[in-house]
Amino acid sequence: MDQETKEEQVTEEVQVSEAASEPAAEAAKTSPYKGFWAKIDNFFGTYSEGSSNIAKLFSYARLGFSPNLTAVGIGLFVVLFMVVFPKKWNAVVPASLLSIIIATAVSICMGLDVAVVGEIPKTLTPENRLLF
Repeated sequence: MDQETKEEQVTEEVQVSEAASEPAAEAAKTSPYKGFWAKIDNFFGTYSEGSSNIAKLFSYARLGFSPNLTAVGIGLFVVLFMVVFPKKWNAVVPASLLSIIIATAVSICMGLDVAVVGEIPKTLTPENRLLF
């Protein structure tokens, strides 16, 4: 290869590398803990307000932090189940899926007081689907 061809190839590689790193740069701008407080709220069954993590943390002082012990118990069950689940069975049925199914079944059967993530639609075509 002559010098010009090498320089063109290096220039193309740099351009491809820069184009590939643009999504990474955008991802780096967003906080890795963006959904962290939402997970904390779900785990403890609490509520926080604020647009940043610090604001959400301080909102616990204003709103109060009183965890729902039932939600904490279910969360701990899921975590512990995933830790003690045999690794060789994990290839057949993921521990996370199985633990969520068991926790959901237990909470429904026992009528536990835990928040529901969302209501499942009862029909395939919601009434207000085509409304603007």
